[in-house]
Parts: sequence; C-alpha cells; structure tokens
Amino acid sequence: MLHWYRLYRYLSKMSFSITRNWKLLGVSPNRIHLSIQSATDK
Repeated sequence: MLHWYRLYRYLSKMSFSITRNWKLLGVSPNRIHLSIQSATDK
C-alpha cells in the first residue's frame, strides 16, 4: 500500500511541475488542442 501511495505522490508532483512549466511558457492545453484541431481541419 505504501508503495502505491508514494507512486501516486510522485506522479502528482510530476504533473504539477509540468503544468506549472506550461504556464511559465504561456502554453495552455486549450491552445494546444485548438492548434491540433486547426491542423487536422486543413
């Protein structure tokens, strides 16, 4: 059980740092989604 808890904590920490880095770069998931949509529409 402790192993799963530590793994979850590690994953949540990683995802938090990733989203924070994205905000620093000024890139939002919405913008990425929109760019992918426009690329597939053409």
